[in-house]
Amino acid sequence: MYLQIVETKKSRILNIVKSFRKEGGGTSSTIVEKLGNIEDIKKRENCSDPIAWAKSRVEELNKMEREKKQTVMLSLSPAALIPIDKPRVKCAGDLLLRKYYHRLGIDTICAGMAKRGKFQFNIDAIMQKLVYSRLLHRGSKLATYNGLGSYLDKSPFELEDVYRSLAVMSRESAYIQAGLYANSTKSVERDTSVVYYDCTNYFFEIEEADGFRKYGVSKEHRPNPIVQLGLFMDRDGLPLSFCINPGNTAETQTMTPLEDTMERDFGVSCFIVCTDAGLASAENRMANSKNGRGYITAASIKKMKEFMQEWALQQDGWRLITRKGDSEELRHRVFRLEEVKKEEWLDRVFYRERWTNEAGFDERVIVTYSYKYDLFAKKTRDRQLERAQKAIEKGGAKRGKSPNDPARFIKEEHVTQDGEVAQIKSMGIDADRVEYEEKYDGFYCLLTSLQEKDFHARHILAHNAYRYQVEALFRVTKTDLKARPVYLQVEERIKGHFITCVIALMILRIIQIDIDKLNKVEKRDGEKGKPEGHYSITEIRNTLEAMNLVQCKDGNFLPAYDRTQLTDCINTLQGYRTDTEVIPKSRIRKMLRDVKKG
Repeated sequence: MYLQIVETKKSRILNIVKSFRKEGGGTSSTIVEKLGNIEDIKKRENCSDPIAWAKSRVEELNKMEREKKQTVMLSLSPAALIPIDKPRVKCAGDLLLRKYYHRLGIDTICAGMAKRGKFQFNIDAIMQKLVYSRLLHRGSKLATYNGLGSYLDKSPFELEDVYRSLAVMSRESAYIQAGLYANSTKSVERDTSVVYYDCTNYFFEIEEADGFRKYGVSKEHRPNPIVQLGLFMDRDGLPLSFCINPGNTAETQTMTPLEDTMERDFGVSCFIVCTDAGLASAENRMANSKNGRGYITAASIKKMKEFMQEWALQQDGWRLITRKGDSEELRHRVFRLEEVKKEEWLDRVFYRERWTNEAGFDERVIVTYSYKYDLFAKKTRDRQLERAQKAIEKGGAKRGKSPNDPARFIKEEHVTQDGEVAQIKSMGIDADRVEYEEKYDGFYCLLTSLQEKDFHARHILAHNAYRYQVEALFRVTKTDLKARPVYLQVEERIKGHFITCVIALMILRIIQIDIDKLNKVEKRDGEKGKPEGHYSITEIRNTLEAMNLVQCKDGNFLPAYDRTQLTDCINTLQGYRTDTEVIPKSRIRKMLRDVKKG
């Protein structure tokens, strides 16, 4: 195999090519691996000389080709027992994680912390294992320490050092976040023109609150003390900045201090903030309408003043959010709502907008209507009414805390027609409540400081549509990374735990982006379903966890996982194959040595 350099007008494209002899005589060649153009390789492999890197890759593949012609004989006995208390199953998934750990410069951040602090333990080695374990094993800190034997390298630290390192990470949180952002911009495209902010909480399995773990509003309605995580995400779905607060902290008070931190430590000051209604206090909106910033936030029509509600729900004056290919007539047509409640408009969105000064400053109000969302809301409420009717037949139901609790439709009467106290209460469906909710079906409202001349309503809606990704990142931390329940007690250690969780989340998300690039995944606006070649974060994490090796008594390794298209992508990204029939111990040593070199 050899390196092929294709010259184009804009760049140079590198391929690895293999020559072969044709059956009828003569020779030909085929591309074994498309490495991409020079600039892509620089960013992807974090190297200054892409051609030198490509040549080393060719050398590696040639070596593997030679190894293919070799055979390894294993001498095994059915009577011999395997060694006791000696881990034989090793993680191979962390080989890719190591590459991204160094690509994001987390080792240099740890070196900086070691220089700034006065401690003797190896915080880089501890950080690595805490991040890898959060992605692969998802256990406690004690479980992480007890499972160090499953990794291919040795870790020179003790259990006490793990807890000490968490306290250091907490104190150096701003330094870690600033370094992580600066390093990530060198290897990953980061669009901070629009940022998304949201908060979530994580529970502790304890009975009483303390100084940091507080009782607060739990989204799962758990009766446990919680802590709160506030997270900014950029336009590419990557974590940007975060804060960890006591569970009783008001969400609206957490956003602007974190924005100031981003401006001071990241140099990110001009952006559009997208939030949900719970974070959209008047103070936050006013703060984000100055100094080159803007905001887009959801709002409740039900909480608007009466004249604004009447305007929002009017039948006349609706325009279509147009798409590419729509006619000029559609672009300028004004609709009535009764016209669009048809199948032909099922997947389209209509809007109306105006400016208001109800909050004490000017802001733009955009109200949308979707017939599809209208039908969905009615179908959902019909199911809730069925459950409410069944509860009535069984004697009633206690009203829960959720705003979607079917019991809200149950109306109880405890007096007779003469106004006397009734001996028996009567229950039925509250028709007034049903009618009240029905009039809001299909409607959605946004508030923004952005001007029409710069941002059409469709642009506002497009930016807001990505807000769900913040909640998706939170779900990843809770389900895929199992960041809860938290078993730590000391505040600094709790904060250190969430720092490792956010780092693990960033690594996993970048791997997902790179796999999409490798498979040339493109999803157009409005396209439904999963794009071909796209893998979810859950699929990637589960695959990395399952990529194990079994160490033989001669020191060589056997893959203990099934080869799939996703494992092929992972092996391509890490630059080493761990899916050959046998993996020589020399190759494993070279993998670890190359990763340490970055």
